Amino acid sequence: MNKDEINELIERIDNLKQQVERLERWISDNKENVEQEISITNRKLKSVLINQLDLQSNVEEKYIEAHYLLKEFEDVCNAFYSNAIERMIHNHNKDYTIGEAKACVHGDGSYILAKRYYNRTFKVHSQLKYLTELVTTRKYVLNNLTNAIINSVEDHIL
Repeated sequence: MNKDEINELIERIDNLKQQVERLERWISDNKENVEQEISITNRKLKSVLINQLDLQSNVEEKYIEAHYLLKEFEDVCNAFYSNAIERMIHNHNKDYTIGEAKACVHGDGSYILAKRYYNRTFKVHSQLKYLTELVTTRKYVLNNLTNAIINSVEDHIL
């Protein structure tokens, strides 16, 4: 990998890092609100059902964005990993085997930096996955409640 390609990867990391920071702020600003919105206790069914679609689309949109960022950081990590192995094998006085080079790569600064951002993105992804699962569970609960209410009305004799 030449210097321009490395600079391009570093630029890519900076861009991705900004997107991850934006998602972290969104989680910080909205997590508590989403968890409160999940609760259906003492709320009218109609308002909860109306609110469900907005809540679900907002959280899922952020989750999809986090999933994309996670995949992007995976690609960046793989590129730095490959570059570090190549440098170990071709640019050192000692002849490294592939196995030795792979073992040493985990100490490479560029790879460590990329992996650190990958882990940070994984945390954001996991938090958004949790929120998405909460909203999805709420959707099923609402569906079951709605069906139960409809079924109970059908049993009434006029």
